[in-house]
Amino acid sequence: MKKKFFALPYLVWMVLFTVVPLILIFVYAVFTTTDTGEIIFTTQYLKQALSPENLSVLWRSLEYAVITTVICLILAYPAALILSRLKSKVGAIVNLLFVIPMWMNFLLRTYAWRALLDSNGPINQFLGWFGLPPQELLNTEGAVIMGLVYNFLPFMLLPISSVFSKIDQSYIQAAEDLGANKWQVLRKVIFPLTVPGVITGITMVFMPVVTTFVISR
Repeated sequence: MKKKFFALPYLVWMVLFTVVPLILIFVYAVFTTTDTGEIIFTTQYLKQALSPENLSVLWRSLEYAVITTVICLILAYPAALILSRLKSKVGAIVNLLFVIPMWMNFLLRTYAWRALLDSNGPINQFLGWFGLPPQELLNTEGAVIMGLVYNFLPFMLLPISSVFSKIDQSYIQAAEDLGANKWQVLRKVIFPLTVPGVITGITMVFMPVVTTFVISR
């Protein structure tokens, strides 16, 4: 009974800020009000949402989300593995370096990358030292992907790193004693134990990226 009581605030929060907004979105999508105040059923808004133009934007958002999630996973998993092998103090400092940028406003971080990628920005100035012409880095798909990866990489790294820190080292030692090499230990012992962190990281990256428009804009 006590456990259910402690879960009550979470359930209330989820109902108020997740379930109710979804219901409101559905209601506004299929009902409209006439000039006389009468509420009628309509498919106008659904047709607009499913128009070719809006669908192309949706597919592009999903494409960017998949690419960003895969890149974040490829970068975050080995980084989390390396962090788990570091001493506790060093690992805490490195984790803090990943978290510190998140203390800054999301929009400010995005505009910082805009300044870096500008035709007169530091990156093009660095290329100019080697006699290379200025590159058009802004307003490209690569710039959007890079901005998304930069902003959402910590959301992939932290859950995986947290799971790595909880792995019982006796499982790894037992596998090595039984003759497993490093690749077999990683594939058959470490990775299955870190799957919950990977799933959490994928969820925390994919869903926000789909709805993010500031970076692409």
